[in-house]
Amino acid sequence: MARMAKRILMYRAKHGLSQRAFAKQIGISETTIVGIETGRLKTVSKLTKAKLELVLNEQEDTTMTKMQEEK
Repeated sequence: MARMAKRILMYRAKHGLSQRAFAKQIGISETTIVGIETGRLKTVSKLTKAKLELVLNEQEDTTMTKMQEEK
């Protein structure tokens, strides 16, 4: 979950989102986001993980595309 926490923090920083706003955007609880980021939450449901991966992977895909276009 440490890697997931780092990815969430980076995403939120880049988009200027609070934990509450990010949680609302993807449809999970703020408590879950806080738990992941602080390391108190060790596992999440498959649905929660899928929602997070969907948003975070879109961000990484966009970043990779931009990097390739700049070459």
